[in-house]
Amino acid sequence: MRGRGVLVGRLTLSLLARFGVVGTMATLIYVVVTVIVGDLRFGLSAVTANVAGFATSLIFSYFGHALATYEVGGEHQRYAPRFVVATAILVAVCSMLTYGLVDVLGFDRRFAAITVAVFFPISSVLLHTAWTFGPGNHR
Repeated sequence: MRGRGVLVGRLTLSLLARFGVVGTMATLIYVVVTVIVGDLRFGLSAVTANVAGFATSLIFSYFGHALATYEVGGEHQRYAPRFVVATAILVAVCSMLTYGLVDVLGFDRRFAAITVAVFFPISSVLLHTAWTFGPGNHR
């Protein structure tokens, strides 16, 4: 119970606002990069364009959260690997959630996408606050 209280105490309105701004900007970067490199003139497949957009967004997201959201400075050798692992876990869970909702339970893909769009940022802020950027490393 004590651990949960510490986490909730760290989720300030200021932190949530910064997290939201960085996340929104990362999402926009993903969309722009994916659309631009997915344009037929570049000759990339949709999957390759998606990977390029995701990679660019991931880099921006890490630095945005490390420097602006959690203000942890330059300890990138500690936080960057954690960020990648946490994000990989979240993507895997969202993929399993999508599979379960659509392929197992028969829900519409749009419902699954909306569910993931709600689940991901909530899970992300909790995981990054509790583990990725660790306790006591941001204001």
